[in-house]
Amino acid sequence: MITPPGSPPPPSSGCDTLDVSQQTMTSRTETRTAAARKSRFNTLPTEVDSALWTVYRELENGTMLQKKVENLERDVSRLNQVVQMHKNETLAAGGVIRKLRAELETVRREAAERDADSDEKQRLEARNKELEQEVTDTRQQLETANKTLLEWKQQLSALIGDRAL
Repeated sequence: MITPPGSPPPPSSGCDTLDVSQQTMTSRTETRTAAARKSRFNTLPTEVDSALWTVYRELENGTMLQKKVENLERDVSRLNQVVQMHKNETLAAGGVIRKLRAELETVRREAAERDADSDEKQRLEARNKELEQEVTDTRQQLETANKTLLEWKQQLSALIGDRAL
């Protein structure tokens, strides 16, 4: 940092432009009071000294502003990288979501098929019970018919046997 001789010490890099302008005003008043008691080493007129001091301050401010711009550009670059990473994560998550939705649809379809199969199974089980009941009834009818046939055979044998005697 370049500072003219006899100028106040430079402000810290954390001060804002309002502080710089206030310091400029303070320094000008100090320069005027210093002009009242002229030093033998001061060879420049007060206006030139004040103008040089202002130029030095502006150069210092320009350097500080340039550093701030560089820092901001670095921050913008870093934030752009973060945004790009988030975009990539979002795209990856979208792919995972699509895959999971397809899997969910497959599971739902399989569940619907199982429900349909379950309904078909229940219908077939009910039909099977009906048929088993029908078979049981038919067997009972067959037994009854066989008993009746056996009785008729015995009666017929008895009739034929009575005539044969």
